[in-house]
Amino acid sequence: MRRREFVFSSSVLALAATELRAADDPAQRLEDWRQACLKKDAGALDELLHEHLLFSHSDGRLESKEDFISSITQSKAVYEEISIGKQTLVGNKDTALLRGEMSVTVARAGGKNTYRLNVLHVWVYEKRRWKLLGRQATRLG
Repeated sequence: MRRREFVFSSSVLALAATELRAADDPAQRLEDWRQACLKKDAGALDELLHEHLLFSHSDGRLESKEDFISSITQSKAVYEEISIGKQTLVGNKDTALLRGEMSVTVARAGGKNTYRLNVLHVWVYEKRRWKLLGRQATRLG
């Protein structure tokens, strides 16, 4: 497995070399996911997410692909801001683990909250695209 670290800064990435598949790298796919969540773009989310997605929230909730897209597009959870911090990528040609910090501001019926998270994203290369297969978030102090 190869490792690389990068930092998101105004959507600009500083990257080190790796041997992951070059097509739509997982770091770019994470940015695409961020944009799709903010825009409530069901089509983009459908394309980004694996059909067997397991999306685990920091409060213990687990959502499938269908559940997650529905939650975003039907305004059950409105992502007002998603900031991606330093990330570490470890992977091979078909699997990538992207771990790092993220700050998320979400509005729900109960109010608006901002969470600092440590997040692990699991990406798999399928049908010439990286797809998000799993996501586990833990709240930071």
